[in-house]
Amino acid sequence: MKSIPASLLAHYQSGTTTTAMLWRVTLADGSVLGFTDHDQDIDYLGVTYTAEEGFARTAITGNASLSVDNLDVTGFLQSPALTIEAINKGLWDFAAVDIWRVNWADTSMGHEVMRTGTLGEVSADDLTFTAEMRGLTQRLAQNVGALYLPTCDAEFGDARCTKSLAGLTVTGSVTGVSGNRVVGDSARTEAAGTYTNGVLTWTGGANVGMQEKVRVYTVGQIDLQMPAPYTIVLGDTYSLVQGCAKSPDACKAYSNFVNFRGDPFVTGRDKVIFNGANP
Repeated sequence: MKSIPASLLAHYQSGTTTTAMLWRVTLADGSVLGFTDHDQDIDYLGVTYTAEEGFARTAITGNASLSVDNLDVTGFLQSPALTIEAINKGLWDFAAVDIWRVNWADTSMGHEVMRTGTLGEVSADDLTFTAEMRGLTQRLAQNVGALYLPTCDAEFGDARCTKSLAGLTVTGSVTGVSGNRVVGDSARTEAAGTYTNGVLTWTGGANVGMQEKVRVYTVGQIDLQMPAPYTIVLGDTYSLVQGCAKSPDACKAYSNFVNFRGDPFVTGRDKVIFNGANP
């Protein structure tokens, strides 16, 4: 059952209301941003909810079933924190969102919780953005659990892998580029394959802060899985981590087989059913 502060409920029942919606967005880095559909900024619980961005939302609906409660919000890209660059860099991915309703004339009445969830797909063009908000029941629609895989399912260098990447990371700058995906660096003289399946992180240029998966590395050339979102120019700087094929042999080569997270010896379904014989 929804709980509404008594004073706010009395305001609803008064017949004449002065209410506004507040959107509290918490990004992955801990930054908290506030937006409102009111025509003036609202200060509430230590956060300033800005009105200048302006947005329109679909209706907030709910029911007693376990279906996912989604809604969309569309607005203008006017906030310094809400830019097409920030969206493309994934800074808004999976941000936590709380939607509250308050009495803007007297915020001491507290707030009514209208929806709590996370942002799903966020898209933008030159002027506007569209964000999908997914309710808490979205998690009930997701498959949760571990899978048996012949290859390691840890990320190279993470807490499950434990391999230190300090000695496996280099830095450099772009000396050539083709198609915004093939990066040349004449200083990269390491053997072919050293950085295949590795990760390149841009430390300078228009793509700063963004990460790219390396498809193939050859001497002096880094072929990315996908073109960079923004134009790569000569002199852009990067850091580059060696890749791991996530196979038992690759893990042994890094002297880290004790932390191998794959299951290469699990018996397949056909083996179990037919005991190795042809059906």
